[in-house]
Amino acid sequence: KKNKRDFNRAISHYQQACQLMPTSVVDLLGMSFCFAQVGDLERAISVCKTELADKAAKQLLTDYLGNLYIQANQYDKAEALFEEMLIDGKIDAPPHLAFWMANS
Repeated sequence: KKNKRDFNRAISHYQQACQLMPTSVVDLLGMSFCFAQVGDLERAISVCKTELADKAAKQLLTDYLGNLYIQANQYDKAEALFEEMLIDGKIDAPPHLAFWMANS
């Protein structure tokens, strides 16, 4: 399929970009998204587990990681991840997450 081939090409470009700037949240999120689009949720999840010192960048990756866990039907991991981050004060709850957790 054309779309999958395009996503695979994009993954290659994101991997090259991440070698040059390993803490670029834009490139990490893009690569994770592309892995998810080709059905490789495990690699998408792995990319989102990249350690970042910047709080805002880490919040973006953590939010997307939680969404990937939900896509992969790993609801317990999604809930545990967000609860841990909220308790530790590492992130603020995104509005859609607070709604999901309140209704789960």
